Amino acid sequence: MAYLYGSSIQGIQSFIFETNKLREIVGASEIVDNLSGDFFKEKFKLNSPDFIMHAAGNIKLVLEDRDLLAEIVRAWPKIVQEKAPGLTLSQAVVTLDGDLTQDHIMRLEEKLKTQRNKGGGLRPLAAMAMVRSRRTGHPAVDWKDEQSAPRDLAVRAKQEVGKGEALHSLMEKSFPGDITKSIKSLPMDVSDITGKGETGWLAVIHADGNGLGKIIQSMAGQMAGQPSEMRHVFKEFSGALDQATINAARASVKEVVLPEVKREGDDSEHTVKLPFRPVLLGGDDLTVIIRADLALDFTRSFLNHFENETAERMAELSKQYGLAILEKGLTSCAGIAFMKESYPFHYAADLAEELSAYAKKVSREVKAGRMPSSLAFHKIQDSFVDSYEDITERELTAGDISFRYGPYFINNEYLPSVETLENQVNAILKKEAPLSGLRNWLALLYDDPTRAELWLDRVCKITREKAPKEDFVGKLGLMEAVKDNKTHLYDVLSMASLMRGAITGGENHG
Repeated sequence: MAYLYGSSIQGIQSFIFETNKLREIVGASEIVDNLSGDFFKEKFKLNSPDFIMHAAGNIKLVLEDRDLLAEIVRAWPKIVQEKAPGLTLSQAVVTLDGDLTQDHIMRLEEKLKTQRNKGGGLRPLAAMAMVRSRRTGHPAVDWKDEQSAPRDLAVRAKQEVGKGEALHSLMEKSFPGDITKSIKSLPMDVSDITGKGETGWLAVIHADGNGLGKIIQSMAGQMAGQPSEMRHVFKEFSGALDQATINAARASVKEVVLPEVKREGDDSEHTVKLPFRPVLLGGDDLTVIIRADLALDFTRSFLNHFENETAERMAELSKQYGLAILEKGLTSCAGIAFMKESYPFHYAADLAEELSAYAKKVSREVKAGRMPSSLAFHKIQDSFVDSYEDITERELTAGDISFRYGPYFINNEYLPSVETLENQVNAILKKEAPLSGLRNWLALLYDDPTRAELWLDRVCKITREKAPKEDFVGKLGLMEAVKDNKTHLYDVLSMASLMRGAITGGENHG
């Protein structure tokens, strides 16, 4: 008799971003990447053919050895808690009565969902008088001296893995193979990413594939008449998706991050400062921390490469197994949360996920052959911790006018597009552009819409007189500054303010 085993790790983002110390974030991401990699296979001496899926904290495999299955179910939760205190693990097993079928996979997913709803993975309670980690509030397990901070189990584990400046596995996975040898120094503090003298802003980017659940269900349905092949199909699909995501990240790093690298010293011995740190990379998921002015370009590059990489790999599976749903590959959506380095990372990470979900919601409504890739972003302006809907109501609404203009699509066939946004940002950063005038216009929209309209007319008139050859009115879309009760100019000005070396004043065309 055979068994279908599945496990899923939850709370990954909360575990990684529990503190704002980059070394601990790096350590936590390495721990998660290790648990999601070959560690499980090596720990239980499993063979690759056993696996159907093994990426991003999710494992599915078929086993015939009941004793080995019992050992995994007993030991794996304990191992996860020892290596990553605070993570939650869900497990489930389905008995296979014959070949693997769609029904077996659906039953496993239902069982995993039930286990997730039960919760678990909580840290043990401690006495009221017990010393606690000052950053997390959890019971401390060691405290070296008065100069050092008490550490709880999770902080200690993260610091031990994240210490030093060795090239960690997640960095190796994210970078093109020909460049890793030249990297001598990695960012181990947030200021290493933002850069001294820069804007002081950075971004958390989260991206994941579109409609993956429906794709898997459709694949299982199409393979229903070929149960002996289903196991191989899912394994190949999982591997192809994981590699496509990694390759897309590498290509984006090469295009966007590496050109910004600062080298010091001679060719034989130099220091490379990277304005970038990967946090999660695997399956169809990507989470990175990056300098703010690089975030939009990096996200656009990743989404483009993800489409291309999945199209190339899925086309082979489509042809081999007759899976029409894979013919064009997959798309993805992303969220970008821009934050000051002192802002709590876990709030920014949650917001990035919300923004990604919002981009997906809008992309899903587009009438197209497949769900298009898109991205949404927000620049965090205050210390309030709210959902994106609450932020929209409090910050992004002026009377009947909404400042929430996105998401922005990667394919220029759909509007609004990232390319149009970038062109408008480049235009507003020119010396003669009416930067301060448009800032004043946005402020007036909150208090006096009628006066704001008159102000914008004046800005357009003076801009045409002072810079007739530039056509800023047309480039910035000022004649349609408000359309369908929404304006794109809030996003344009927000993104312009995040650009490294962005001008802070400009001509006052008010």
